[in-house]
Amino acid sequence: MNGSVMKSAGFAVGLLVALVLGVLLLKMMNKDKRIATKYDEMQEIIRGRAYKYAFWTVIVCEAVLIVMDSFFAAQMPLSTGILQFLVIIIGVMVQVTYCIWHDAYIGLNTNTGRFIICMLLIGGFNLVLAVMAVIDGRMVQDGVLQTPFLNGVCGLLCLAVMAEVIIKNAVTGKEKED
Repeated sequence: MNGSVMKSAGFAVGLLVALVLGVLLLKMMNKDKRIATKYDEMQEIIRGRAYKYAFWTVIVCEAVLIVMDSFFAAQMPLSTGILQFLVIIIGVMVQVTYCIWHDAYIGLNTNTGRFIICMLLIGGFNLVLAVMAVIDGRMVQDGVLQTPFLNGVCGLLCLAVMAEVIIKNAVTGKEKED
């Protein structure tokens, strides 16, 4: 097999492992050990609004990418796949931030303390992977950022979500759950 196929297979296996770990973490974070997080009616309405804002953010980002591609395609230090993933991350951050600040992110059955610990561990793990890629020289090849860059982005996303939840709880005076 050539390197491209092996790289794609490794990426697919990594996504599969992340999916399985995600399901296990959801069960761990929820007080009732269920995968599904429960929300009340107001949270559901707010979450719908957040998804709408995230959707339109992704549309605007995609339009910007189309324009940028027509002017700067040859000079971009990122592959198209990484740019598309960054657009998704921006949309996720819009949705998450809106939900956090409108009390619709942490579900009725979610243990906030466990959630914060999970975000810290996932974010830290991804940042370690990104740093290892920098040390090993795998982060940039031929002047273009490679997929390990996404580990750093995901790590920062998790830490930002964790920080937002902590700040929101401090601002509203909510106690951390045990």
